[in-house]
Amino acid sequence: MLNMSRDEVDLKWKAGQFGRMLEQAPYFQEVFDSHFAKGLAGIGYAMERREKKLEIKGVPEEVVQKFSRRSKEIEEKAKELKITDPKEKAQLSLSTRDNKRDGLTGNKLKERWRAELTDEEYKVLEAAVAAAQKGPVAPDHKSAREMIDYASRHLFERASVIPEHMLLMAALKAGTGLVSLEDLKKALNESDIIQEKMDGEMTGKFSSRWRSCFPIKSMPWWKRTGRLIFQLLSPLPTPPSEI
Repeated sequence: MLNMSRDEVDLKWKAGQFGRMLEQAPYFQEVFDSHFAKGLAGIGYAMERREKKLEIKGVPEEVVQKFSRRSKEIEEKAKELKITDPKEKAQLSLSTRDNKRDGLTGNKLKERWRAELTDEEYKVLEAAVAAAQKGPVAPDHKSAREMIDYASRHLFERASVIPEHMLLMAALKAGTGLVSLEDLKKALNESDIIQEKMDGEMTGKFSSRWRSCFPIKSMPWWKRTGRLIFQLLSPLPTPPSEI
């Protein structure tokens, strides 16, 4: 299938530009995770981050792995066939998928899952469900501004100019389920982080206060010096105590 569609306004054939969307895929994943965690918190399940993934708090990693056999099966099959390319692995996941419509009822599936758990593991899951039945998880005290401050401090250690989606992604990761994307955007716009402009238009990028001290060559030397001293003496934001 050709990547082409006809624009009936311009009367031209055009191709979709998906590079930027793919580049920002990790950001959209964090947006999804944040909404997902917030939804689970609303029905009583607290979430926690384990490396690059989110899991329900209180559920041991051993239990998670026990019911996450699919990735292991694909990796084993790929190793057997000497497949290393991610695209070929994705195709392999489709061709090796089991037919799940085997006629098992919900109760039968529960019996199968229960048989795979030890008594101790089952008690842990029961405790997690019992905790959730007490009601929604109370929101954390951390604010959107704290998340933005933490993200900016973390990212500006490595670069002087950061795209907006990278700042928001880091803030979402720091406060998954605790703050909304809308609140983070508002906090970012209200922060003292400088928004880059080109020809009077916003570029969607932000620069650190250190960078802001130097580029304005038209500013008198004494004013540039005063600005530099002020910026250097201003305290850096303190990261959240527990993230």
